[in-house]
Amino acid sequence: MKEIVLPGSEGEEGTAAGGGGRLSGEDVLALTQVAHWWRHRLARGDAADPLESAFGGVDDSGVARTVGAAAATVVFPRPLVVPPGGVGLWVVALGVPDPPAVGVVYSLAGLCHFYHDAAAGWLIDGATVGRVPADAGTELRAVLIGPPANAPALQLVGAAGVTIDWKVEVYRVERG
Repeated sequence: MKEIVLPGSEGEEGTAAGGGGRLSGEDVLALTQVAHWWRHRLARGDAADPLESAFGGVDDSGVARTVGAAAATVVFPRPLVVPPGGVGLWVVALGVPDPPAVGVVYSLAGLCHFYHDAAAGWLIDGATVGRVPADAGTELRAVLIGPPANAPALQLVGAAGVTIDWKVEVYRVERG
């Protein structure tokens, strides 16, 4: 029998299938959920992209480098795509100063919304939900980059007097 190990499933190798080599109802439910998730990834056209999240399911992953308190645009492997119903993004960023400083790292978490209406144009909003250190002044922004394209993008604002290299993960919530 061929064994398949999914990312994040280490440590379950010794688990036996339900009676007589058949899958239990719980196993069938878990596999159904994996198949549903994979079909969604295939429909989005990014099923071949590696998942790089610390806890799985990341929709996109990018980087930014801020110098001082200036804003820097997050660079993703492909541009942010806003479906017809709009998109909400949960954004998590981890920043390490350059050069590294003992005991100092930066984190941001936030929400951003992008929606395009034919009559009203782009409707965007973003909010930093949390930051560490709390007094760093770092910030997450939802912006449009252009013209001519006026493409949706994310920007991070750094901390005064510090150069920070950021790793950014994005989780999408789309209106169905």
